[in-house]
This record gives sequence, structure tokens and C-alpha cells, in this order.
Amino acid sequence: CWRLGDGLMPLGAAKAAFLGAAGTVAAAGDFEYIAGTTFDGSTATHTFSAIPQTYNSLKLLMYFKGDSSPFRPTIRMNGDTNTVYSTVNCYAAAGTSGFNGSTTVSADKIELPLTPIASTDMYAEAYVGAYTSTTVCSPVLFQWGSCDSSTSQMPFCTGAGALRDGTAAITSITILCSNGNDAASGSTIQVFGYKDAA
Repeated sequence: CWRLGDGLMPLGAAKAAFLGAAGTVAAAGDFEYIAGTTFDGSTATHTFSAIPQTYNSLKLLMYFKGDSSPFRPTIRMNGDTNTVYSTVNCYAAAGTSGFNGSTTVSADKIELPLTPIASTDMYAEAYVGAYTSTTVCSPVLFQWGSCDSSTSQMPFCTGAGALRDGTAAITSITILCSNGNDAASGSTIQVFGYKDAA
């Protein structure tokens, strides 16, 4: 049984955990592995393109290895770099907590505050609902956390955002670092699709 704190789940184990035996086709109510990537330490972004439109929702599992220049993930969809996103969030770290964001269209990506602790591993996940819709904005639930050996440090952020363009289905998702740092070698992102139970 893989737990979040155990670190990266091997690709084969991840697929087995969500799909069952190799070659099993996902039934309603199951997650199905779509795609994944492992960073080599030389890039600060990765795009999953041509996302199949055969699921009801998507889930991204992200693991970023500790680095002296930590990776702070943000999300763009459909390659849209315009100011067409909104995000609301809450956060806490080192005795500080707060809430910020706006439901108005005010950003060029979905972004959470704070920066992970340098040289510590960070775990993140994002849920993308109704991503095939051409009539409503797809909601994105996004969270990450990291910690070191100090009891005073355990930053985490959770929030929700959207690409405020309800006329386009989500066909690509880009994960990029808000401050331009490259993802450490061995960091991974995996994308799964979900078919609602009948």
C-alpha cells in the first residue's frame, strides 16, 4: 500500500493501484492512467497535450524532489497565457496562515501562495472536473504540502481555480514553476482520468 509520505510511487505500481492488473480497461468508477513524465533537472515546465475527452474528470499526482531552488507548481490550461484565470486559497506555514485570491479574472495561471521549503520533497495534487464541457468553466481543486525535520516548518496550500472560458474543453494542461526554477531530476507528474460510476 503506497502512502503519500513514502515518496514517489513507481510508475508500474501507480498504474496497478489505479487500474488493477496490467491491461485492465477502466470501468465506470475507476481511475485510468493517461500519461506521465519524469523531469531530468533541466526544465521548469511540462505540458500534457491531446488529453483524451473520454473521462468525466482528471487527477494529477505530482512529486517534486527537494532542491536548493524549490519548484512551486502552477497550472495553465489549453496553453492560454492571457489574464483569464481566477484562484482562491488558504495557506499556513511557520505559524502564519491566511486566505487570499479573488473570484474575478485576475491572473495568467492558477497559482497558490508560499514557496516550498528548500531541499525538502514536496507533494501536490490537482483535480480537474467537467474538463470536457464547452458550456461551463472547469473547476480545479489544487493543493500541495512539504515539510522538513523542524516542527515550525510545514507549509501547505489548498485552493480552487478556473480558466474562465466556458466555451472550450480542456485539451492540454501545463505545469510550470512560478519562479522559473527547474524541477529537480527525478520529480514526476502523473495524469489519470476518472469515469463516474453508473
